[in-house]
Amino acid sequence: MTDSPPPTQPKYRPKRLPFIILGLLFVVGAIMASNYMISQKKPPESVAKPAPVIFVDSLPVTLTDNAVTIETQGFVRAKNRAVISAEVSGKIEQIADTLAIGEIAKTGQPLLTIEETNYRAALFAAKAALASAERQYAEERARAKQAERDISRLGITGNELAQRKPQLAQAQADIANAKAQIKLAERNLARTNVTAPFDGVITAKHANLGEIINTGTALAELVDTSTFTATAALNPAQIQHIDGIGSTAKITDTVTGETFNAQIDRIAPAFDAQNRTINVYLDIAAPYANPTPLRLDSFVHMSIAGKRYPDTAWIPNTAIVDNAFVWQIKPDSRIDKVPVRLIFQQSNDTLVAFEAPITRLIALPKDAFSVDLAVVDNNPDSSVDNDNNPDNLQTNSPLPESNRKAPNSEPDSATNSDQPNTPADGQTTHDTQ
Repeated sequence: MTDSPPPTQPKYRPKRLPFIILGLLFVVGAIMASNYMISQKKPPESVAKPAPVIFVDSLPVTLTDNAVTIETQGFVRAKNRAVISAEVSGKIEQIADTLAIGEIAKTGQPLLTIEETNYRAALFAAKAALASAERQYAEERARAKQAERDISRLGITGNELAQRKPQLAQAQADIANAKAQIKLAERNLARTNVTAPFDGVITAKHANLGEIINTGTALAELVDTSTFTATAALNPAQIQHIDGIGSTAKITDTVTGETFNAQIDRIAPAFDAQNRTINVYLDIAAPYANPTPLRLDSFVHMSIAGKRYPDTAWIPNTAIVDNAFVWQIKPDSRIDKVPVRLIFQQSNDTLVAFEAPITRLIALPKDAFSVDLAVVDNNPDSSVDNDNNPDNLQTNSPLPESNRKAPNSEPDSATNSDQPNTPADGQTTHDTQ
């Protein structure tokens, strides 16, 4: 019989479950206590932030009569030009010093002389023919009187031939023809002395001393210096502001700075086919009157007086929003929109008419503006009448410019563009009465 080993006793293990449960309960209790304490805590009182102060720069608005001035540039051309041609043929035997390119010739001043021998001989011959015709007429008249006495003495009835009336009429016709030949000979003789038809400058010379010329040969070219012309090519937006024929203008030589008076002589009835502009022709009076004369083909600046528009004002372009309205400051320091009608737009400012009463506008509006927003004016003006009565308003240009240039200004009355036009060939200015 084999002895079996005695059974082993299980090891003692402590029970940990109760401790785990107690730990969990403690954690849950702590969380609940913390949440309770947090829920009982009063939130911090919020401090209201003051509304931001918006500062703006305003300008006074007054309404009055405003004129626009069309600024453009161009060249000086001759208004009257003549080609001086020979009216008789012959040899040129004398040329005056005046007949030279660039020289000034006065009306009636001799330019050249054609040999006059043949024409003086023709005049003598015409005078001799007149004397012969007058003698023949006297003889025929004597014969006619003798015929009348004979017919009366014989008591017969004589016809016209017997009375020598046809012969007498022929003698009278010969006298008239001889007188006409004298006038023609005198005229041809005078034409041997070629003179200037008007005051002008010699621009071309074709005659040479000793040259044999024929009737109609071009001798010289003369440009009238009493009046020059300048052509202003205006776009449709500019042309509608022209006041018409007779409007005044100032012409300034871009080289010398000399200024000359001018006025509109005519306006082309149709567009130029190439550049779609309308030509306005200005007469420049007395271009040689200044100490430094205005030369042909000079490049000049033209300032043309345009129409006047009542109850308008010039305002900076920066004040206009969407080409439709401006912001005004009301007496209670709050802002509001005022619709505007664009009349004449330039590079820096625009002539406008307001659709509602206004006394002060904001020069630089902000994107955050809204109706009735309170603002602080950096430029308060206590002298401005704020009763919003348009009858009490007058007109100023808040930002005057010494030389406003915007040739392609588009008036809102005709076309309302989104952006101001970019200056091109012409320019625009304005004045205020």
